[in-house]
Amino acid sequence: VTSEEEVIGKDDFAVYPHGTAAKFYADDKAVIESRVPVINREESFIDKGGKEHWLLTSKIPFHSEDGAIIGLIGIGRDITEYKKVQLSLEQERNHLRTLMDSLPDLIYFKDAEGRYILNNKAHLHSLGKENQEEVIGKTTFDFNPPELAQKYHEDEEQIIRTGKPMVDREEVAYHKDTGEQRWHLTSKFPIKDSSGNIVGLVGISRDITIRKKVEEELWKTHED
Repeated sequence: VTSEEEVIGKDDFAVYPHGTAAKFYADDKAVIESRVPVINREESFIDKGGKEHWLLTSKIPFHSEDGAIIGLIGIGRDITEYKKVQLSLEQERNHLRTLMDSLPDLIYFKDAEGRYILNNKAHLHSLGKENQEEVIGKTTFDFNPPELAQKYHEDEEQIIRTGKPMVDREEVAYHKDTGEQRWHLTSKFPIKDSSGNIVGLVGISRDITIRKKVEEELWKTHED
C-alpha cells in the first residue's frame, strides 16, 4: 500500500496471505490476552508476491487510562538482508565442519589463552571425547601429561607472541583415547582478527607413527 488510509480499519487477513495473517493474528491475540509483550522476536513471513521477509518484532499491549487493554503496539524492523548473510555464514560453517570432520588429520582451533574453541572429530577422539561441548574452554593440560602439555603450551605462546607459524614439526603426541604415544607431523598458524591482532591459532596434526617406525627399522638395519 502507499497510504495509511488504505489499511486503517483492516486486519492482517486483508493485507497478508492467509497463513501469514493467521500467525500474526494468533500472536496479537496472545499478547492481548496474556498482557505479556513480545520483545525482539525474529520471525519470517511471506508477502502476497511470494517473497520471504524477516522481521525483528516487538508487540506491546496498549492500555487505556483506566488500565484496560484496548489493543497493541507493534514494531517490526526489517532484518531480511541480515538473515540472508547469517544463513549464508551458517551454510559456510556447515560446509567447513563437514570438510574438517571428513579428514583423518587432527584439526583444532584455540583462543589466545590456549583454550579450545573448535575441534574436528579426529581430534576429539584423540582426546578421548565424543562431543565438542566436552572440550570447549579446556586446554592441552587437561588431556596430556604435564611435561608434554607444557611443551605444547610454550610452542603456542611463542606463535601468539611472534605471529610466526610452526610448520611440519615432527613431535611426540599422546592419544588419551588409547593411552598410546604416537608421532605427529604438526603445523600451527596464528589467527588474526580484522584489525590484524592475533586472537588464537589453528593446529593441524597428521599421524606419522607408522612412517616413524619404518624409519627406525631402516636405521636399525643400516646400523647392523
